[in-house]
Amino acid sequence: MLPLKTTLTINALSSGATGVLLVVLAQGIAKLFGVSDIIPFVGTGIFLIAFGGYVFVASVRKVTDVNTVRIIIVLDVLWVIASFVLIAFTHSKLSSLGIIAIMVVAVWVAGMAFLQSRGIKFLNTGIAVFIPILLGVSLLTQQDVLGQVAYTSFRGEAEKPSTLTLYKENESLEVVTRFLEAVKEKNHAKAAPLLDSLIEWHQPGDNRYSGVKKNANEVFVMFKGFIETSANSLQLSDVKTIAVNGNSVACLLHWNAVTPHGARLDVDNIDVYTVAGGKITRCIVYSTDLEQENKFWWK
Repeated sequence: MLPLKTTLTINALSSGATGVLLVVLAQGIAKLFGVSDIIPFVGTGIFLIAFGGYVFVASVRKVTDVNTVRIIIVLDVLWVIASFVLIAFTHSKLSSLGIIAIMVVAVWVAGMAFLQSRGIKFLNTGIAVFIPILLGVSLLTQQDVLGQVAYTSFRGEAEKPSTLTLYKENESLEVVTRFLEAVKEKNHAKAAPLLDSLIEWHQPGDNRYSGVKKNANEVFVMFKGFIETSANSLQLSDVKTIAVNGNSVACLLHWNAVTPHGARLDVDNIDVYTVAGGKITRCIVYSTDLEQENKFWWK
């Protein structure tokens, strides 16, 4: 059995380190959880940093304050309970990896609470009896989640819960719709935040703008070229159809342009977008008239 001060130190350092990671890497962690809002992660990170500091102060005191340790144990138990509640109400919106992360942390926190309760001989109270129960439920729930993930991986993406698929489809549709509206308005400020910095964009044909663009900067350089070459006449005139499948969105678009020299573009494109973490990460463009596009954009 670890000494109480050692357990408190471990709890303080692990809480503080987790808090720092949540604040510094909030956007990346949000993507792993399958959501786009980073505010809950930043808020949780700030709480953990403060909690870690509180526990660390308790760990370095010459004489351990039993009441302080009891408060820490109660906060740990509340964290585990909150983890169960969070999963119960938001499991359909979180990725499997996010659910597993929540459960792993819950198991760790329940273990800290148990060791701290042993350290102050808190086992004869109701809360100490409750801690092992929480730990056992955490382990069983985690095992169940891991089993579901393995089963889903074996059966394939099509077997994921329909609620999670619906959430992803709604998010993907919203992101692409907002992007196309920004393109119609020629509003760079609205379009830019919707493209992932490492987006992969496949432009068809054999002209000066054809090929694969490997980041958002290259995509916007291409858009700028479209505007300049078309003498600012290029216009997304119609979004005829939008169809969604998971995080993939297919769109039938119509483009028009007329230059002062009489060159004309009047063509349908089919764009297939992939959305992840609230941003477009991939786009493959198909043209219904490559000959016309190659002639208009020329080499």
